[in-house]
Amino acid sequence: NYATNQNTEGDLSLNSYIYNFQIMKRTSDILANVPAIVMDDAQKTRILGEANFLKAFAYFTEVKRYGGIPIYDPADATSSTVRATADQIWTIIETALTTATTQVQWDHEEGRPGLGAVWGLLAKVYAYESKWPESKAAAETVINSGNHSLVPTYSWLWSIDHQTTDNFQENLWVLGARKDGPDPITGAIYLPNDVWGGTHPEPLGNGWRLVSATNNFYDSYEPGDARKHATVAKRNVDIVTYMGATDVLKAPNNQSDVVCVKFMQPWEDGTYQGLQPGLDIPVIRYADVLLLDAEAIMNLNGGGPSNRTVPVPAAEVPFNLVHERAGLPHIA
Repeated sequence: NYATNQNTEGDLSLNSYIYNFQIMKRTSDILANVPAIVMDDAQKTRILGEANFLKAFAYFTEVKRYGGIPIYDPADATSSTVRATADQIWTIIETALTTATTQVQWDHEEGRPGLGAVWGLLAKVYAYESKWPESKAAAETVINSGNHSLVPTYSWLWSIDHQTTDNFQENLWVLGARKDGPDPITGAIYLPNDVWGGTHPEPLGNGWRLVSATNNFYDSYEPGDARKHATVAKRNVDIVTYMGATDVLKAPNNQSDVVCVKFMQPWEDGTYQGLQPGLDIPVIRYADVLLLDAEAIMNLNGGGPSNRTVPVPAAEVPFNLVHERAGLPHIA
């Protein structure tokens, strides 16, 4: 008996829907109007490329959730009143991203999408469409560029200490969290609710507990996987450090007994007690690209979800880069 009041006023899923359509409108307006502006050509090209990327990202987020959605067309006021087909939306996404590959550069300003983000998202889009040759080619464009690599230690990805010195090499695109403004409070949104259950002081107060995990996910980690401790913790089982205390996680109010602990690092020693620690939220990482490449190779060589026992040695290299970074043995 699944019953819920989703998409009501103030609901997070409705807010996300609205925000993504704002992105679709603003980027489409940019793409329609910026070409006629007299300005530096290089800057104009970059602006159009960034708009194409963000437009594709917003449409991609929504087509995954809803399939066909309305299309915003600044030249056709009626377009947004009609629900387009999913195929039409996928075409918009592909067109925007392939165009962006000619408009942005590998080198880019912090916070702006570069070619790594564009090709990485394109590899993911093609994978969703089961266009495996195209997904493989997009992923290997990033891999062969030499502009990105894995950080040596997985937990660095969730550490402010490594954010500006190391993580940029793996993070193709992030949602930037800055210390100097009222938003975003993304890190607090990810925190468990009532970490200690009253057994230790928590000056920050309760996290929003919006990111939990299932026991199946928790149990799926192989022994020795370094990613597990940096990603999840189980109530009354795992020891975590938060606000200067180290103890067994309580989180009594969390709906699942497995919680996400990735974004707790800034608050571990208790010296930082604000809501905005400035820890960026990775959206596309080089690890994603490597695994997308492996997935495409597997599907192109007789493997994939319908042939799970078929060995595909050609996928060995990109897969093992991620597998061995996690402290796990090489798989042939």
